[in-house]
Amino acid sequence: MSDIQQQFAARLKTLRAQRHWSLDKAATETGVSKAMLGQIERGESSPTLTTLWRLAKGYGVGFSTLIEPIEQGLEMDKAARVTPRDSALAVKTILPFDVGLHTELLDVEIEPGGLRESDGHRRGVIECVLVQSGELSVFSDDQWHRLRTGEAHRFRADQSHAYRNESQDEPARFLNVLVYP
Repeated sequence: MSDIQQQFAARLKTLRAQRHWSLDKAATETGVSKAMLGQIERGESSPTLTTLWRLAKGYGVGFSTLIEPIEQGLEMDKAARVTPRDSALAVKTILPFDVGLHTELLDVEIEPGGLRESDGHRRGVIECVLVQSGELSVFSDDQWHRLRTGEAHRFRADQSHAYRNESQDEPARFLNVLVYP
């Protein structure tokens, strides 16, 4: 079992135990099958990016809550990017979810030619994207918005949205602030 699988397993077990949920209840709340939840909790499978967002939404936690290392003191682990197996994105937590502020800050890199489509998050979630390097297209409000280095875009993330790196040569990197209701 990889370190990342151990982390996901421990995190999900803890979240489920804190809520006193059975696997059936967790599956109902998250929209992730009971079998998949069991595999993740046993460390037999790593969740896809889509599954991570469903888990965050169902458990009512920020995305970074699921990917932030459990042992906060390990600087090396905190600097690691998480790249779910189904994704053109690699994500690093800069500021983990803050319960009082209802925000988190992620550093995201999308590979050349990469596309990431996302279902809507919880009702009322807002995303703010600031391109750090490269060019990024963001699909929101039924249209594509092309952003260059230094440009930003804010949108309602409780609707379907997407990120696209049209460059075939270089990754695009952006900061993503998520604001939860």
